[in-house]
Amino acid sequence: MTALAVANLTVSYGDVVAVRDVSFAFDAGEVFVLLGANGAGKTSILRCISGLVPARSGTTVSGERSLNGLSPHEVARAGISHVPEGRRIFPNLSVEENLTVSFIPRGSDRGTVLAAVYKLFPRLAERRRQFGGTLSGGEQQMLAIGRALMNSPALLMLDEPSLGLSPVLADLVFERLAAINAQGTTILLVEQNATCLELATHGVILQNGRVLLAGDRAALQDSDFVRRAYLGI
Repeated sequence: MTALAVANLTVSYGDVVAVRDVSFAFDAGEVFVLLGANGAGKTSILRCISGLVPARSGTTVSGERSLNGLSPHEVARAGISHVPEGRRIFPNLSVEENLTVSFIPRGSDRGTVLAAVYKLFPRLAERRRQFGGTLSGGEQQMLAIGRALMNSPALLMLDEPSLGLSPVLADLVFERLAAINAQGTTILLVEQNATCLELATHGVILQNGRVLLAGDRAALQDSDFVRRAYLGI
């Protein structure tokens, strides 16, 4: 079953075109990666899927449902959660309040979903009464991911979750994403960090708002462009 299909997507901000005629699709259960440098159009694609910015042209379809024209709330109700760049937690709410504020009933009660998040991120359980703004950068990223999981999403979209983290913490975040995927959640991962390809089933390389390369993990890792631009080989 197709988890998401993006076809001929163009996104602009006024006269500035951020994404140009981009197409890709992936199946349920995959980890699909959008890899690219700053300004490649990655964030604009996620924002368009989430209903935060409109498409200038093209379509986005989840399963058999068109996402075009849906509000962010409607997209979330459709089972798609978005972890934005910069985490955007509520600094003056506790960890647990940050998590429960976004709960959307989707067949499980709040306590069951919260327990599952704490099992994935034991550090959050330890800090459940602590204000979000007092957490470390890595802990805040865990909180942002945990908050998105409170929606029990079928598709989890993440915008550069390793940004600003040490290599050790970035590896920990990627490890947790692999565990989330193993539990059945499909992932769309936006990154500049080519380490994320270790998680990927398929993906695309974006450059200047266009698809430069597309393929499975092995094809992307073995491409001359990725080896030069991202791996320093």
